Amino acid sequence: MTQHLVSLAALILLVSGCGRFIVHSRFFKIKKLLDSLSILLLAGALLLHWFYYIHNMGLNLLLSFPIVTFYESSVLFVLITLLILNCYFAQQAQNNSLFALADCICGTLLLALNFFSVPASPILFLPSLKSYWLIAHVSLSFLAYALFFSAALISCVALFSVDDERKKTIVIDLIGKGLILFTIGGLIFGAIWAEHSWGRFWAWDPKETWAFITWCIYALLTHLAWSKQISSRTLFVLTALAFLSVLFTFVGVSYLFAGLHSYIKVGDLL
Repeated sequence: MTQHLVSLAALILLVSGCGRFIVHSRFFKIKKLLDSLSILLLAGALLLHWFYYIHNMGLNLLLSFPIVTFYESSVLFVLITLLILNCYFAQQAQNNSLFALADCICGTLLLALNFFSVPASPILFLPSLKSYWLIAHVSLSFLAYALFFSAALISCVALFSVDDERKKTIVIDLIGKGLILFTIGGLIFGAIWAEHSWGRFWAWDPKETWAFITWCIYALLTHLAWSKQISSRTLFVLTALAFLSVLFTFVGVSYLFAGLHSYIKVGDLL
């Protein structure tokens, strides 16, 4: 059922994205409705997993939050990204290219989850995952990832548009908020959860190491942006490139390296 909802949301996003590229601002209300429908479908898919965990593991509402598997975290990442873009750009008709790009990429990502047979079924939590620190650590980390991704999408579009200053302000705001959330959720809460689960705050595990590298990249980018040491165009290029570190931290490290985070190893899923 979850796969069907996610696949349907993916197809709707692709139709909406391609429609924006082809007909531009025409049928705007229909495309906005399609985006809203895809958001509801993704939320519904996560809710199904959430109810499953509550019913089968006897955990409370927070501890049952569906964010443990690669499939769940990917769906949550897309859902948050769509919500962020809709919050920052309420007038979609004026930002048609941005939503076209976002819909196509998000739709492709969701279809890829099912195409490569990434397991969509909920799994019972490991003991170390039954923790409030898990919710704080992982949910804030993915919220930060979605902010970074939104900033990267806006930057890609801004490189080919004329409204540089408004987009620059939004990009700086997004990476600044993302950095704060990643610092708190990704590093601080992650270290506390590691101490509770494994008895140490930091062990230079591959995931931890690359999370720190990602933090350094965005900290430097935020410093350059806030101190106005780089031009708008340079900021957009660096923001788009910086997201590659997020991709490697989330997917590449899990696929290429073994470590304490091996329970979400992508290589076992594909």
